[in-house]
Amino acid sequence: METFAFDSNEKIHLFKELLTCDSTIFSWTYDAAGELLDTNCEHLALDKIFSATGCKEYMVNYARTMTAPLLLSAPLGIMWCAVIQRIDGVLLRLHVIGPVFNTEIPSIGIRKAADRYNIPLSWRSGFIHLLQILPVISSTLFFQYAIMLHYCATGEKLSRSDIQFQQAANPRESNHISSTKDRRQVYQAEQAILQNVRAGNPDYSDVLEQANLLSNGVHISTENPVNQAKTSLIVFISLCSRAAIEGGLSPEAAYSVGDRYIQDLFRCDTISELRTLSHNMYEDFIERVRKCKAASNLSIQIRSCRDYIDMHLEEPLDLKGLADRVGYTEYYLSRKFKQEMNISIGGYIRQARVERAKVLLTTTDLSIADIAERLQFSSSSHFSDSFRRLVNVLPQAYRREHLRM
Repeated sequence: METFAFDSNEKIHLFKELLTCDSTIFSWTYDAAGELLDTNCEHLALDKIFSATGCKEYMVNYARTMTAPLLLSAPLGIMWCAVIQRIDGVLLRLHVIGPVFNTEIPSIGIRKAADRYNIPLSWRSGFIHLLQILPVISSTLFFQYAIMLHYCATGEKLSRSDIQFQQAANPRESNHISSTKDRRQVYQAEQAILQNVRAGNPDYSDVLEQANLLSNGVHISTENPVNQAKTSLIVFISLCSRAAIEGGLSPEAAYSVGDRYIQDLFRCDTISELRTLSHNMYEDFIERVRKCKAASNLSIQIRSCRDYIDMHLEEPLDLKGLADRVGYTEYYLSRKFKQEMNISIGGYIRQARVERAKVLLTTTDLSIADIAERLQFSSSSHFSDSFRRLVNVLPQAYRREHLRM
């Protein structure tokens, strides 16, 4: 079989061409000083955004001493990937792909960004249009692109854990920024976030975005951004647990949910996975408090039964055990549960387990078979059939769809 040998530049060119097959991912080539040499993007304003966010300067400084691929990011979830190309140890080129979004951004969010960054009216519509045409690529897939581009440029095979992330400003600069920030605003934004949990209010997107602009979480002395993100998330989970209790969720339920998410976060390897887990945790607490408030007309026994089911979805659940817990006969519990909840006990258990499966599909690498076993389904096919009936797609399709977000 005839083989073909490509030099690194040919490999890079081919890879960049392949990226345009599925979606419009722009690519850029810079010299060692950050001067633009080549791009497949006709919208050079995107290069100005890359510079205005400070990402280009950070990339150039990073490339002087480092070799691993670099993930850069800006507010609204915009990402770039930079790969360093050297010849005999001398910095030659900086290859960048992006910008992309790591999640779908509503039009109102983009318009708010134009206001926030004081974009002049003369090209505000152009700015909004540019952001609207950017592709949405999951962080997991974008990390894979980074590894592949690095291989094309260097011939070196890396794993996802080798990717480096843009760090915050140095401690001296951070302290200065923190000292000039209005801490009262940060506190008010935090309280608004927690108030959504206390009230069980699902309309929280604007409040969450404002809080993210004011604070990046707990500041700890570490060179590992993943560890920093884990520390911040542990604090956030603890605050949400307490807010949920104040909203009416039982302490047993709130602490059990919080403990489960803290255990899950230690299985996360990337900031993207932690962000997804944080989002799911926040929504989960809000939904539980909302259900708790909506169930104020439930009897103590049925509420206790429902809460026990929610807390033990990964354990065997049977009618006799539930009836014994609340002091009812099996027949009476079945009739009473259906009467108050408008769904049978078996139906509620399947529904709750499918909701839990959604979280596992989007925040873990567990196989479909593992999730089915973990959630007490009799088989993978039984799990897939139950999931499809309630969600209208198969688990595999649900996972793929959310990986693109």
